Amino acid sequence: MTKTSPVLGCLPLLADVLGRSYGVVVEIGGANAYTDGRTIRLPSLPATEDPDFLGLVRGYIDHEAAHIRHTDTEAMSRELLSPLEKHVWNTFEDWRVERELAHLFPGCAANFRWLIGKLFLGQAGQPTLFAVLDWLLYTVRSWSVGELIPDREILAARVNALWPGLIPRIEAILEAMI
Repeated sequence: MTKTSPVLGCLPLLADVLGRSYGVVVEIGGANAYTDGRTIRLPSLPATEDPDFLGLVRGYIDHEAAHIRHTDTEAMSRELLSPLEKHVWNTFEDWRVERELAHLFPGCAANFRWLIGKLFLGQAGQPTLFAVLDWLLYTVRSWSVGELIPDREILAARVNALWPGLIPRIEAILEAMI
């Protein structure tokens, strides 16, 4: 018999409180966390005593709540972004909303750092077709989690091999953003 986490048992109560107090619906299931501005969708989470469970719940809830509080989802839905444009926009928007929520609620910063580390650390060695986008994602995420810098450098070497001179041009734009 598996032991259910007390936190997992509290998720329906949390969902009910968020729904009644803020008009936010929390659903669990699927592979990804996301929000449409009214619903927070958490991925399927382990029902047993997984040591990462609480960190995942905290990180995902805080991240999606940051989007609900700080992202204008109606304005974004009116934009006709290509998948590439949406990916780049989301890279920066994730960082921006997390920074905003962490200013209001400093405890969220630790939840974000933990989640970013869990999702990204050690993953940069996996080759993908999106080397520049991967490098950009790791660069922006390393602004909050410095431990990602070595992974970012692995990706930078891959980008430099494919497009010499591109990274310094992008970095000049990024420096203006911070």
